[in-house]
Amino acid sequence: MFLIFFESCFPTLHVTTKTRNNHWITTGIRVSCKKSLYILRKTSNSPKIKAYYTQYCKILRQIIGKAKQLYYSDLLTSTENKSRTSWGDIQSEIGKANNKSILHQSLN
Repeated sequence: MFLIFFESCFPTLHVTTKTRNNHWITTGIRVSCKKSLYILRKTSNSPKIKAYYTQYCKILRQIIGKAKQLYYSDLLTSTENKSRTSWGDIQSEIGKANNKSILHQSLN
């Protein structure tokens, strides 16, 4: 009986997400983006750690930009329809190319 009331008050939510195909993300970038350095920076009051973190993020931003640039330039050189490919890349980069998460609420 309790479950009937609970399920009527709090219906189950089903979230369907389509993963973004960021093929430009390498394993090195994934390793570099771990949260351990971020947590260390937030919990520490040391100015050396904060300066190191700032410099690390600056370098990581440059590496990510270069990885994107290399990936998209390789795509453009290997395709025959450059305008369609570049438009698809732009749409995927701004998040409008079927990458939205859809929230469904079941009322069963």
